[in-house]
Amino acid sequence: MKPSITKQIETGANIAIIVVALLVVVTLVPRLWPGKSPQNPLASPPIAAGTRISLQGLDWKGSDQNLLLVLSTGCHFCSESAPFYKRLVSEASINRKIRLIGVFPQDTAAARQYLQQMQIPLETVVQVSLSTIHVGGTPTLILVDGKGVANKVWMGRLSTDNENEVLNDLR
Repeated sequence: MKPSITKQIETGANIAIIVVALLVVVTLVPRLWPGKSPQNPLASPPIAAGTRISLQGLDWKGSDQNLLLVLSTGCHFCSESAPFYKRLVSEASINRKIRLIGVFPQDTAAARQYLQQMQIPLETVVQVSLSTIHVGGTPTLILVDGKGVANKVWMGRLSTDNENEVLNDLR
């Protein structure tokens, strides 16, 4: 009788292992595998240069160059990039032709609090649904001209080379 109970326990354990493995696969694969799916909003086509951007209450004519810092308060890549954003603020204070604009999906009070915690002083902060400006994820930097047309786009946490490219494009 003992071999029968041992066999039942072994069979039950094997079934439990299979169920857990299936749950892990169903949970992790959509997050790790690129492709369009409701679980992967970053798979939407990114904003392209030449796209006209409209932000309610914002006049593009205020500056020839506008750099949108599209961030989110819960984005760890945004937080990790804070030292670079501080450099951007410093560069913009030297070159007055550049206007930095914080764009967040969260309300402006939460966005300003986040920026204050990160010590990134931006004068202009707006709340917008990221899909309305064709942005699928944060952080995204968008260089916009005085007519509201995107000239260049950088997505994700930037490499040192990409950071230097952004800084050079602002000079």
